[in-house]
Amino acid sequence: MLSKKNGDKVFKIPRHDNQVSGVGIVVLLLFLPLALPGIETLGQLVFPGLIACSLGLLNMGMALTGLGIVLVVGSALTIVMGHPMGLVWLLQAAGLSAVLIIAKGRNWTGTQTLATGLALLAVAFLVSLTLGTGMGLPEAYHKLVSSISQDFDKALTTYKEDSPFDAASLDAWFTEFKNLVIQLLPGLLSVVFLFSVLTNMITARVCCRKRWHYNPFGPDFIEWKFPEILIWGTIVGGGISLFGHGIWKQVGDNLLLFLGAVYFLQGLAIMGYLFRYLKVPAYLRWFTYILLGIQWYGLLGIAILGLLDTWVDFRRRIQKLGNKDRG
Repeated sequence: MLSKKNGDKVFKIPRHDNQVSGVGIVVLLLFLPLALPGIETLGQLVFPGLIACSLGLLNMGMALTGLGIVLVVGSALTIVMGHPMGLVWLLQAAGLSAVLIIAKGRNWTGTQTLATGLALLAVAFLVSLTLGTGMGLPEAYHKLVSSISQDFDKALTTYKEDSPFDAASLDAWFTEFKNLVIQLLPGLLSVVFLFSVLTNMITARVCCRKRWHYNPFGPDFIEWKFPEILIWGTIVGGGISLFGHGIWKQVGDNLLLFLGAVYFLQGLAIMGYLFRYLKVPAYLRWFTYILLGIQWYGLLGIAILGLLDTWVDFRRRIQKLGNKDRG
């Protein structure tokens, strides 16, 4: 048996807790998108977390070795089958699973795990982009942008056939929207990677709690607070966005978009902390989250709340208020 601490609690996990079945789950989850193309979108949100949980916490070396063997075999099969996108899926999913396994084994915090997973997905994307096109990174990125632009144009042509709107107005709006997406593409991709890591962390955390009553990537999400140094990134990004031109303005806009998503998470954590303090029922919490999430000013308000927490420290104030009420 292996003892492990979770806060003040000590629990025990069998040293060989379903290792064979765990490897079987890894094979299933990694190979399923290869057999069913199109399922990668769902898979990238939860499969790495399920894989990390299925291999267990007890022996990090054994878990990583099993994952590595499956990855090597799967990569060889995709190469033989001529399925390059399948290889990209395997590398990203297995890489993120490995990060989660290491994070659990070494008791990384939630923010440490999130940052490491984000970095891995970003590097994996850049490597797959260059290897997949056989070009340097700038040329590969321009090719990606060109492909996205062509997809937008095809979608517009299809939509215009049955659209009741004026063609000229539709063209102008669609062109503006397309240019905005292309301009903010790096930031949008980083936000996708950020939330992909987060959903997998939540998946692994829930799975581990149900199997072993253990919550990895501590502390709880409502206690999360990102490094205060990020505020300087927001200040620099805002300055470049306001006063920069050309490529520099684009850099500032993308930096603000990414850090806005980071502070959005911190704002959600503050709201969760407040809801717990007020003992708000779960259905009211989710109703509030959904109501705010479907409106742009709600999303912006949550991000601003997270940003202001750098100076105000809302959770400390809520805790003081609670101590004062009990006193």
